[in-house]
Amino acid sequence: MEDLDNLLQSKEANALERESKRRLTHSEVTQLEMLITQTRDYYPGQELPEETSRVWAPALAAFALKYGMDALRKALVDHMAEEEFLPHPVGIRKRLEAKAAGDGMRSSALKYMREQAEAKAIWERERKEEKRSEEHAA
Repeated sequence: MEDLDNLLQSKEANALERESKRRLTHSEVTQLEMLITQTRDYYPGQELPEETSRVWAPALAAFALKYGMDALRKALVDHMAEEEFLPHPVGIRKRLEAKAAGDGMRSSALKYMREQAEAKAIWERERKEEKRSEEHAA
């Protein structure tokens, strides 16, 4: 594949970087290149033309910027475990969005549960204090 660092200098990649307020580090570019290579190699019977890689790389870079390299890696690994064809960036984006939405819902649920536990603890503490006050008054 042509030098990914140069490829990520495209207008589309630059627009995505401006939106995210940062660029991929050299290490992240290297990781992204390895992910693309590993994904392509996982499907030896399917060809991923250089032109397609050039189009997909900025999209995958944008996902890495938005969701993180670990999330992108997991989405690609999950795809390889479940699908028999090369992943399309739209499918990867949907996986990442679903995971982010699930994490958001999970985090909201955990926050709610913590708030409920705190409210219960306050209520129980107040009841104990009321009971002690009643016992001292009697």
